[in-house]
Amino acid sequence: MGYIALILTLILVYVAVSYARFRANVTRGIEIGKYAVPFERRIPAAEKRILFAGDSTVVGMGAQNPTLSTAGRCGADHPNAEIINLGKNGRRLAEMVETIRSEKERLGKFDIAVFQIGANDVTHLTPLPEVEKSLKELLEEVAPLAPKILILHSGDLGRSPIFPWPISWIISARTRAVRDIYLRIVQQSGAHYVDLYGAKVDDEFHTDKV
Repeated sequence: MGYIALILTLILVYVAVSYARFRANVTRGIEIGKYAVPFERRIPAAEKRILFAGDSTVVGMGAQNPTLSTAGRCGADHPNAEIINLGKNGRRLAEMVETIRSEKERLGKFDIAVFQIGANDVTHLTPLPEVEKSLKELLEEVAPLAPKILILHSGDLGRSPIFPWPISWIISARTRAVRDIYLRIVQQSGAHYVDLYGAKVDDEFHTDKV
């Protein structure tokens, strides 16, 4: 019984330390997110217009400055294009649908629309039928805005060191399930899915210590 008690004690200590570290990193991320500013560039009557929309990855969370975000790097490659950014930290698919519905008349037309959305649905355990429903609705709402639509969510989030075991297993399984939905629904819609699962980004999730 002594060995069993010792093992149980070690497990409890591991869980307590892992949870404390997880909460500390989440709190730190929230604080950093307060100062993140989405990259935008307004050019009246621009010949090319590009829409970026989604969650903290569109805002540029973690980038040293907005020009290093996805939108910022696109802006560097297309210096004469107007860049509209509808990024918001913590946003999920259902909220993105409502944002586009309420804003699309004001937004106007774009040459291309890029959506980075879905990671929060992975980590916050949004029911998969809701993920599928919201993704379909989003693609339907965006279709009139741009002839080209790109959408992505994340690499394998479970590989990020922020998630302790066994939460990391759950998040990896969720990533794969959401990815399967995106692969199927986006292909049916005629949009383009940027698949980050298993790509170099997963190695960076795994090695970038937090």
